[in-house]
Amino acid sequence: MARKEIPWFYHPDLSGNTLAEEEARHAVSALRLATGDGCMLTNGQGITASATIHAIGKQQVTVTIGPMAEVGRQRPRYLIMPRLQHPDRMEWLVEKCQELGLAQIIWTEMERCKKGSLNLARMQRVAVSALKQSQQAWLCQQVQMPTLADAITSLDGKRGAFGYIPPDATHQSPGTLLPASADYVVIGPEADFSDAEVGYLKTHGLQPIALGQTRLRAETAGLASAVLLQLI
Repeated sequence: MARKEIPWFYHPDLSGNTLAEEEARHAVSALRLATGDGCMLTNGQGITASATIHAIGKQQVTVTIGPMAEVGRQRPRYLIMPRLQHPDRMEWLVEKCQELGLAQIIWTEMERCKKGSLNLARMQRVAVSALKQSQQAWLCQQVQMPTLADAITSLDGKRGAFGYIPPDATHQSPGTLLPASADYVVIGPEADFSDAEVGYLKTHGLQPIALGQTRLRAETAGLASAVLLQLI
């Protein structure tokens, strides 16, 4: 008989023993858990805990929280992204970045991207879902900043790079690879960075890097960057 996988729940306040309504609903309706079943809790800030279902009510689930463990993380890595045309592509990227263990995605407006507000609450829920599915202790935070300059300033003291193919580049030229010292990567919109943005990034010490020899959608470039950041 296959071993039953222990479910994970997002529980930001590990000092309390009542699961959030959405987590409780998932435990009862989707997973069909019963009193006495075991589970794991994560607060998304590096602490996990083993727990047991203590009681199941009509609208709430309480747990008995057991030993906690502090999970260290490697040097945090970040991604700065433009607002994409299609929300589902942003949510897809959020999910994959959470699975890869990225610390934060900063969404910002750029000169050639779609303008407007983001549903950050929904995107954070996508990250939470992926957090539990991939059984991690650290949540990939979703942040929106009004300008590229604000995004760069928020990461002051960290080293960055940006995905960019110069207009005169050839397919034979591999370009510059992501340096091992990089903490974050900036990805431009599919219409690319403006000349002013390229100048701004270079002036602030960001190095242009190649993400391959083909033209990538912004979300694909973001995923490629996230993978590279976790490998260095």
